[in-house]
Amino acid sequence: MGTWDRRHVFKIIVITSFWLAFAVLFLPFYAEVLLAAIFAFAMEPTLGRLLQKRHMKWRTSVAVILTAMFVALAIPITVVCYKLYAYVVEISKTGFQNTTFYQKILGLKDKLIELANNLMTRFGFSESPDLSSLGSESLGQAANTILTFLTAFVYKVPSILLSLFVFCAALYFFLAEAGPLKRVFQRQKVLSPVESKRFIEILQKSSFNTVVSSVVIAAMQATIVSIGALILGSGDFTVVWVVTFFCSFIPVIGAGPVALALAVGDLLMGQYGTAVGFVVVAVIAGTMDNLARPYLIASGDEDMHPVVSLLAIIGALILFGMPGLFLGPVIASVAFKIIPALQNEPEPAVTASGKDPV
Repeated sequence: MGTWDRRHVFKIIVITSFWLAFAVLFLPFYAEVLLAAIFAFAMEPTLGRLLQKRHMKWRTSVAVILTAMFVALAIPITVVCYKLYAYVVEISKTGFQNTTFYQKILGLKDKLIELANNLMTRFGFSESPDLSSLGSESLGQAANTILTFLTAFVYKVPSILLSLFVFCAALYFFLAEAGPLKRVFQRQKVLSPVESKRFIEILQKSSFNTVVSSVVIAAMQATIVSIGALILGSGDFTVVWVVTFFCSFIPVIGAGPVALALAVGDLLMGQYGTAVGFVVVAVIAGTMDNLARPYLIASGDEDMHPVVSLLAIIGALILFGMPGLFLGPVIASVAFKIIPALQNEPEPAVTASGKDPV
């Protein structure tokens, strides 16, 4: 091996080692960085046009916007976690078995067991099993599981806020350096100019459809359900808004079940009028997606099958955690569109002078 070859191999080893080390540094936040990249693809075209019209400085404006975004997200999350913590402490002092809600559930359980025993007797079963102890044990286990989950969630608040900060910082980098990053990608010449343009357009379009439409619809549905909870006097406004907001991103499930869960809770408490009101709220929130989405998505592309979207989100949630709510639909959408978009590249038009048109 000659001197030049040894130098060349050494350079490759050094560069590869440092880039691998650099990538390892971001492994704890790879989901947040990927999510920031998707948001950057969705926001950059619209934000660029908006700031250009007002002749505002790009990096300064992006920094102000993302700082406001971090504050707007961090405050509700912190408030909800504090309220959950206060609720868990209160329940731990009195015991879940001593709450009114638990007593109502026990009363309903007794009625259901009595109904089941009557049905078994009517159908000729002489010896009916004792279901009373089974019901009590199941309710106790369910209560302990819920309290354990809430406690673990509250203890994760610092890591949640750290992930949110990393997301906003990465989003600032991708937005502030959008132009240079595009030029670096195009200089690699891994794709032709036409293919590069198509690839970037697909990423921007899929990200925009997923991020903008989902966030706007989720905010509208969360507002409807939380206002309904405020009017009906059942459920905390902030907690209901945050929970409904995140549930709205899940296809097939959506925001309706949150209102239905509140309706079931009021039904167990004997508040039948409030329960009916939450059913109405659930219907309104459930239909919001079908009414608003066509106006938010301007493209004529058909959406993926709901089952495919649901499975993509479930897989992304397992791999990435909460960021998978956004990563799953974008990855699935790009996967379906990328092959036809990069095939059959049209030949660039040539003028009479033999040069490509400008």
